[in-house]
Amino acid sequence: MKFFQLTRNERAGLIGVLVIFIVIILFKYFEAQVNVEYKPSSIEHTQEELSSISKTYDNSKKNIVFTEVKKVIHIAPFEKFNPNLVDAKYWNKIGFENKIALRLEKFIQSGYGIKNIKMLSKVYGMKEEWIKSIEDSLVFERLTIDINTASAESFQSIHGIGEKISNRIIKYRNSLGGFYSVQQLKNVYGMDSNVIAENYDVFTLSTVYNKININTTGLNKIMRHPLINRQKAEEIIRVRSVFGSIDSVALQNIFTLKEWEQVKYYLKWKD
Repeated sequence: MKFFQLTRNERAGLIGVLVIFIVIILFKYFEAQVNVEYKPSSIEHTQEELSSISKTYDNSKKNIVFTEVKKVIHIAPFEKFNPNLVDAKYWNKIGFENKIALRLEKFIQSGYGIKNIKMLSKVYGMKEEWIKSIEDSLVFERLTIDINTASAESFQSIHGIGEKISNRIIKYRNSLGGFYSVQQLKNVYGMDSNVIAENYDVFTLSTVYNKININTTGLNKIMRHPLINRQKAEEIIRVRSVFGSIDSVALQNIFTLKEWEQVKYYLKWKD
């Protein structure tokens, strides 16, 4: 039992430990009873502060002025021009944007040209101020083309007549000896009759065409004419050889009435 008995010093140490333990428990107890007043940190706000901040932000948004930047287009024609004779590059050169310039070219060409400035208002995106800026520079000259003297380039100025068609017109005109009617353009391979109808007031006609002297011209030259086949040419030579010469009465007997109405413009029997 002596093993479990404490000496005087041991008893004193044990009592000291118990006192310290009790003091710690009492300190913790009284510390828990203290009212701590919580104050928000610098990065936290009360509901009232948040409301005030929100109002300040809304007011600041109202005071912000947004400046709208508009692209200014300056249209400045440098000469008088016919809108029916220029392309998109020209419209772009005097100030129009590429997309508007292309629309102008397409609109004018698709309608076989325009007759007055008001028609430009139908172009999508075309502003009234732009039309007014070019009004004094536009010239609507009446385009005329003499189909008996015009060059291939002149024919190409007509919408619907390209390089191939214009060259065919010249070739056919030369083989005929000239045109006596605008309607003869329909005989040109690939020629659109609508183009002729749309430009009927543009095409003019002078009486410039070559005639074949039926009493002196040889067989080969006669039958090269588009309106005279080999059979008709041989008949002309036969009648001429029998009677020594041939006149209009004899010629009319060789051709049908319809054929004669066309071929008579290209034949002569007197010098």
